[in-house]
Amino acid sequence: MTRMGRPYTEGPARSRQKRYPQIIIRLTPEVFAEMQIRGGNQKGGRESIVRYLKLLDIGRSNLLRTLSSSEVDLILDAVGDIQFEAWSFLGIAMNVQDGAQMRNLGDSYNVDVTALVGKLNSFNPLQRAALVDVIERHRLGDCDAFIGIGVAETETVQG
Repeated sequence: MTRMGRPYTEGPARSRQKRYPQIIIRLTPEVFAEMQIRGGNQKGGRESIVRYLKLLDIGRSNLLRTLSSSEVDLILDAVGDIQFEAWSFLGIAMNVQDGAQMRNLGDSYNVDVTALVGKLNSFNPLQRAALVDVIERHRLGDCDAFIGIGVAETETVQG
C-alpha cells in the first residue's frame, strides 16, 4: 500500500529519524546572532555545542599530568563557589591566587602558590577553559572530573 506515492509504513515518517533528548536554553542576543550565522537551526546549534565539548576534551588532554593532587585540592578550595562567567576562565590564575592568599592555603596544602599561579598563567585559553569546566563538573558531583589532569586514577579529589 502506498500513501502519497511512498510505500506505507506504520507511524509517521518522522519516527524513522534519529531522536535526541531535547533541552531548551535561553540565548543572549550575541549568542543568538552567532547561532544565526551558523544556520540558525537545531543542527547548527547542536554541532556548535558538540564542537565546544570536543575542544574542552582536547584542553583537558593538554592538561594531562600538569597538576599535583595538592594543587588540585588547593585550586578547588581557593575558587570556592565562584560562579565563572563565559569569559572569566581567562582569569582562573588570578582567582586561585586571590583565594589562596586570603585564606593562606599554600601552607595548608603545602603548595607554592606563586609557582602554581605561574603554572596556571602558562596555560593557553583552551587549557584554562578546560580547567574551569572540570572545576564546575566536580562541583556538580562528577568525582572523575580531575582524573587524568593531575590526579592519579587511584586517587580521589576531596571537594
